[in-house]
Amino acid sequence: MLASVPSVHTQRERWLSGLLDGSHLVTGAFDGALGRAAAVTAVRKGDDVVVRGEIASVAGAAEAAAVVVPMRSYAIGVSA
Repeated sequence: MLASVPSVHTQRERWLSGLLDGSHLVTGAFDGALGRAAAVTAVRKGDDVVVRGEIASVAGAAEAAAVVVPMRSYAIGVSA
């Protein structure tokens, strides 16, 4: 549920210092061959958001603290 997503302030406290000092590695899920965003979509189903798609490989995922997955949203009121 979107209501359970932590606030921006909470996210800053959790991630920002680690990103700046290098203790947190974050990677992105992109189509490696073309450098485009992966073909992942998000649609609202009631109170939930359903994410669909497939990413064959994410560089650095084994070492990353988080993976950013760009996706196209359809009428859910959130851009990801």
